[in-house]
Amino acid sequence: MGEAIDAYADNDDMVIVFAAGNYGNEGTIANPATGKNVISVGAIRYCTDDNLHQPPSQFREIGGRASYSSQGPTSDDSRLKPEIVAPGGQHWYDYFYYKNGVVSNNNSSTEDDGYDNWPTNFWYTRISGTSMAAPHVTGVLAKMKEWAPELHSEIMKANLINTAIPIKANSSNGLAGYANTQVGYGLVNGFSITDYYSGESSRLLFAEGWINENDSPLYDDYSISVPASAKKLAVTLVYNDQEGEESDGDALIDDMDLILISPTGTTYTGWTYLPPDLNESPIEKMVIENPPSGNWTVRVQFTDSPGFNNLLIYAEQRYGLVAHAILKEPSLDLSISQNTITVSPNEHFILQPTVTNTGGYIATGVTIKVDGPPVFGGENDSTKYTDNLMFENALVSPQINMVAPSTPGIYILTVEANGINKEFDNSSYPKTVQVTVNVTSEVFCSTKIFLEGPYSNGVMDTILYLKSYLPLNQPYDGNPWNYPGSETVTTIPANVVDWVLFELRTGVAASTQISQRAVFLKSDGSLVDLDGISPVKFYDVSEGDYYLVVHHRNHLSVMSSTLVPLSNESISSYDFSTAISQYYGTGSAKEISPGVWGMHGGEGNYSGIITIADRDAAISERDAVGYNDRDYNLSGIVTISDANLSLLNRDAATEVP
Repeated sequence: MGEAIDAYADNDDMVIVFAAGNYGNEGTIANPATGKNVISVGAIRYCTDDNLHQPPSQFREIGGRASYSSQGPTSDDSRLKPEIVAPGGQHWYDYFYYKNGVVSNNNSSTEDDGYDNWPTNFWYTRISGTSMAAPHVTGVLAKMKEWAPELHSEIMKANLINTAIPIKANSSNGLAGYANTQVGYGLVNGFSITDYYSGESSRLLFAEGWINENDSPLYDDYSISVPASAKKLAVTLVYNDQEGEESDGDALIDDMDLILISPTGTTYTGWTYLPPDLNESPIEKMVIENPPSGNWTVRVQFTDSPGFNNLLIYAEQRYGLVAHAILKEPSLDLSISQNTITVSPNEHFILQPTVTNTGGYIATGVTIKVDGPPVFGGENDSTKYTDNLMFENALVSPQINMVAPSTPGIYILTVEANGINKEFDNSSYPKTVQVTVNVTSEVFCSTKIFLEGPYSNGVMDTILYLKSYLPLNQPYDGNPWNYPGSETVTTIPANVVDWVLFELRTGVAASTQISQRAVFLKSDGSLVDLDGISPVKFYDVSEGDYYLVVHHRNHLSVMSSTLVPLSNESISSYDFSTAISQYYGTGSAKEISPGVWGMHGGEGNYSGIITIADRDAAISERDAVGYNDRDYNLSGIVTISDANLSLLNRDAATEVP
């Protein structure tokens, strides 16, 4: 059958694609994929399932040859096979045959196949194998034919092979096109086969030609100009040979060779760089790393044919010839803004690293993995596919869902970024960054309190929020609070009145303070965390009984009248507004409307007592606009009303020790 297929390709100008086969071992490429003029397609793994292993011995890394994918060389004449690879799913004989297979049409639209592989729609299924890889290649060839319908089969195959992406499983021999009998010339490249990014790669040569026995000389020369910025020069020659073979040691009937001549006169002859155990085939590819710039000669030489010495046979061959300059090489950079994270035990949290292709061209099969202690849950110790990063500075910022351990402590997570390109097959990869995770004990508190200044009809005005006067960073870092907290937000949540400083004490004295947080006060009186919704969380605080202290920048500080039990399993509530008895002391709060108690307003000199000086401070800054400590009613402008509020509360003093 192989000879018949070769004849179709040669005589009828057909690009014929076959799956390489699912026998796995060396020399098991199945007929007719062994045909000289056939593109045989092997399979690589292109999904990450190391978090689904069953049992653990089935760890499988993205980008490697699928274990079932048949390998070359051809068993009778030792030619290179397969020519190219594409995603084909995981092991074809195990559970993941379906779960991590390639989506395909199902041969039954009315019943499930019993494997729960696509339970929502029987028209589709998942399956693994080289037969799942081959359609990727035929689809790419169809794209090329649509792009240029006039192309013949030889140049289509030359373009397919020349743009293939060398992956880690390829050889290191660029002069042999990085080819080996496991993954051929590399991964099919559906983008570069018709397109390229300016400044990243350049198509230098795209030629079809004929050579016949009457030509003199028996070669065609092409001149290409290789720019100084080229990292690689890739050149591929393809022709369709006649069916049959000279012998098991010489499969070619007609023999054409690819020769490159550099600007300095160095000559490279393609077939001479094949591994010693492989014979020639009708495909020759060379990649020159760091090529000298200038004018190169690309020669197609008709080396041998039975027709050269036979009057009954006329020797001629059509060929396709493609050359690309690769101007950029992929390189990955990994960063993360969350160098330190504080979470509570068993808390769900998200890591969001950024992977950037700082080199350029195509970084393929880019993955992220968090390697942390096994006490972490979620996507810990799981490889996560992100994207193919096309062109320089392309980036992706995946979210990784994590679950903190139940035991408090300081933990180190290592985030890894990697890809499957040959360029990443060295000790610089994977790229890593470390994240410190501080798992702390914590307590929650839901508290309600009102400020006199902005209070009206059961709620507080949010004018500072509406006029965008509220700062994004907590404002209590100066005297008299000197709070060193780093609370900051990118946007102020809705319905926020102002920042307040919330404090826990184990006793009445100031020396018993154990924790402080800058938090938001909302219009309904609730104190909330920085997301504007959640109850306030105090980190590094054990369950127990605490006094609650609330400070505001121009209202008198207050403290709860009793110890309040706080827990990390339930949310304790405390409402200052219901009675004077909720406050520590005898007169530390004010009835701001019938039955509603709140904090005295008008204290702008931070002395803990409202005096005539506070009124005068407001008068001295009259008409000042913005976020101002003398704006006692939080209206966004200092007016006589602020001075009057301070005068009304003259001699009121905080009773917080």
